[in-house]
Amino acid sequence: MQDVRQIIATSGLYDSLFDVVRLVDPIDGVVWDLENSQPKSTGINCVEAFKTDKRCKFCSSLRALYSDKQVVKLEYKQAAIFLVISIPIRGGGEVINQGNS
Repeated sequence: MQDVRQIIATSGLYDSLFDVVRLVDPIDGVVWDLENSQPKSTGINCVEAFKTDKRCKFCSSLRALYSDKQVVKLEYKQAAIFLVISIPIRGGGEVINQGNS
């Protein structure tokens, strides 16, 4: 399991691969965007961020949390395909999850 400081320090790599890099709390669904390697609160939860009416049936954030392994999935939404990579990471003694799309 990676530490949140390690993820943020290497987030420049993610920036070059993805249009949006997000940190998602797998328990309550709170979402932060990573911009220039700095977390920025979005003030919304994952349901709002991903424009769904409820939490995903196969939530990759929760699956990554409980398996303690990276989870990768493809999502088709709004006539676009999204690659979602969820990696369990530690922050402040708690496990949090990073979701990319």
